[in-house]
Amino acid sequence: MSKYLIGIGDSFTAGQGAVSREFHSKYGDRVYHHDTKIDGIYDEEKLHSWVTHVAQKIGYTPINLGSTGKGNRSAAKELYMNNIDTDSEKIVVFCLSGMSRFDFVVKDAGISYNHFSPIFPDMNGNKLWQGYAECGNSVQQEAIDCLLNIAEVQNWCKVNNAKLLLVSAFDLEIDEESISDRIFVEDKKYLKDIVDWDLFCRPRGNRTMVELLVREQESGLEEHQLQPIYGFEYFNRYKKEGFAEGLITPCGHPSHTGHMFLSDVLADEILGRGYVT
Repeated sequence: MSKYLIGIGDSFTAGQGAVSREFHSKYGDRVYHHDTKIDGIYDEEKLHSWVTHVAQKIGYTPINLGSTGKGNRSAAKELYMNNIDTDSEKIVVFCLSGMSRFDFVVKDAGISYNHFSPIFPDMNGNKLWQGYAECGNSVQQEAIDCLLNIAEVQNWCKVNNAKLLLVSAFDLEIDEESISDRIFVEDKKYLKDIVDWDLFCRPRGNRTMVELLVREQESGLEEHQLQPIYGFEYFNRYKKEGFAEGLITPCGHPSHTGHMFLSDVLADEILGRGYVT
């Protein structure tokens, strides 16, 4: 029987910026700016993503369904949009993106190349983004939508005989208490219970992958110094020219060594939960 490790999520799963030193030497800092015109960059990033490394560590075949820039709605639906062997043994790792992102199916022929388009609540963005920001987005909407996305993945896994692990890439508020606080209507707070919170991996006690990477990279800093970095400053803190020597790239993603480090943590979690047979 085939065994698959399926990663779903955004750029943290797809592997944006996770390139080798040799690849960077060939193409330069373009590799950190999502330059899709670089020949073979998608294959390079997936090769060095945590999905590939975890699969190798546990003896499974990797299926990387991560998609840069997308949100949790599309991540959940990628399980339906791809022809995955229903009889295979499967472990799904849902690496959750920011709750504010909202995805919809792309128009017409575009679906041959890309299944979903994301929008963000940004009044400085295009008309669609502005409309979402003004008329569709709220902290409650984000929380409930996130819960429903996770529930959709949970149900897919139950139907398709797959084990599930959840982890947040960078959003610090994807936890039971924070989600509940975001639901203002009291008789709807029960919705937080549709998620099996025991399925969440808090990597080495951290809330997100970014929090873990920042702590590891800047272990000499005090906690009050670290808080704002993994909270919101990490994306700009590591911007510099040249190859990413540390765990985080200039584009604010795990570097190829960062992905290797994360794969150790995730593989240990998977093995510790008895998911591998």
